[in-house]
Formats: sequence, C-alpha cells, structure tokens
Amino acid sequence: SRIGGRLLIGIVMAVVALIGYFSKTQVNPITGKSQQVSLTPEEEVALGLQSAPQMAAEFGGLYRDEKVQFLVKKIGQEIVQKTEAGELTEEFLKLILKPLQYFIVLQTIYLGFKTLNYPFIETDEVVKGYVLTFLNGTYRFLLILNAAWIISRIGDFFVLVLKHRAAKTEDPWDDQLVVFLKDIIRVLVWTIAFLSILGVVFGVNIYSIVAGAGIAGIAIAFAAQETLQNVFGSIAIFTEKPFVIGDLIETEGITGKVVKVGFRSTRIRTIDTSYMTIPNKN
Repeated sequence: SRIGGRLLIGIVMAVVALIGYFSKTQVNPITGKSQQVSLTPEEEVALGLQSAPQMAAEFGGLYRDEKVQFLVKKIGQEIVQKTEAGELTEEFLKLILKPLQYFIVLQTIYLGFKTLNYPFIETDEVVKGYVLTFLNGTYRFLLILNAAWIISRIGDFFVLVLKHRAAKTEDPWDDQLVVFLKDIIRVLVWTIAFLSILGVVFGVNIYSIVAGAGIAGIAIAFAAQETLQNVFGSIAIFTEKPFVIGDLIETEGITGKVVKVGFRSTRIRTIDTSYMTIPNKN
C-alpha cells in the first residue's frame, strides 16, 4: 500500500542517517574518548553562536546590569588564575563536557520541536493540548536532571580543588573531610532536583510538603532509624576524631587501615588486602 511504501522509505532513510552518524567518529582532544559528531568543529561553534541568544531568552535572558556581568566575569577569572582551579582546568573540562553536551543537544531538540508545525494535531485542540503538555513536561524533566548533573559535576570539581589543597597539608583530617563533603553535596543537589521535578513537572505543592515535613519527619525517623544512626555516627567521627584516614583500627573483630569515611559508612582495608564496609553507627 501507499502508507507501507512511505513507511519503508522512512525506515531506509533513518538507517542511512544512523550509519552516517556512527561512521563519523572523532577523538575528543580533551577527554581522549571517541565520540560521534556529524558536524565539523566550525559548524558546531557556528550553531552554538546562532542559538545562544534564543537559548538565553528561554531562561529569562542575560542579566541586564552590565556592571554585574563584568563583576561576575572578573571574579571567575580571578578564581581560575589565583587558585588551584587554574591548575585543574583539564579535570574541570573532563567533568563538565559530557553534561554540557547533553544540555546543548536537549536545547537544540527543544528549539526544533518549538519551531515545528504539527498539522496532524492542529485540527484537534484537545489532542494538541495533551501533546504540547507532554512535550513541555518531558523537556522540563530532562532539563532539571541535566541541570542537577551539571551542578553535581561543578560540586565534584570544587571537592577536587579542596582535595588538591588538602594533599599539600600533613593533617589527614582534611582529606577525610573532603570525602564527606562530596557525599553531602551530592545528596543536597539531587534532593533539590527531586523536589524541583515534583513541583515543576508534576505540579506538586512543594511548600505543603516542606510544611508537613515536621509531622512526616517523625514517621521517616522511625522508618529510617538505622540510616539516621549512621549519619549521626559520621558526624561524631568528624567532630571527635577517634580515627582518620590511614589509621590502623580494630572494630567488631576486624583489623584494618581506614581508606574512606563516608556519609553512612567507613571503609577499611584489612590485613589480607580485602575491603570491608562498617556502618558508622558502630
């Protein structure tokens, strides 16, 4: 039939496009990983510059006060030039490039869908409303996840800078604190992302959830009693410092060297070079 012929032509075109896409493999000079790019670097830069104004407009546009823009730019340059961040530029790019690539792809797809016409739904307002609501909800969901990913990677870089600075000191306590701080940042970022998805995508009243957190917190405290004990145990370890990373300790009949103190547990390497994870409440 005519529909079957069109479908077959569409499938053939899609297969040809996929073959062309995966056949263009390049090595990223920063990360050293292979990637499929259907555009030349010059075309990518041109595409980014062309879509930058519209992408900025989607988020309310640039801040109008040029003095504030200049101040933020100046502070960022000083941070990069005068701190360990300037020495870890390559590590920063390795952390941030992947989520930024997905961000650019997401924005490109969103702008494409926004500028397209949908003749098959223009005649039915109800269907059109459902389709547009689904597309906008999906976009917001992926955007929040991508933003949380970017912020989490920036947090990882911040921790990397602190770790680089802590390595220059003789006190092992700051090395231990850096690992704990990394877990704290990740928990905060993804908790905020989860609440944002509930509020922005699903329309849940976040304020009512926060207001009822006091009552719900009692039930959660009983349900997650062991987890809370481990968290308070980790706080006690950091405040009282019974041991630090590198110390040889014995607990519950296990003897080993402390290699990591995390948010909920402590990892030690035993004498026979195996690794054991001990809950911080113990």
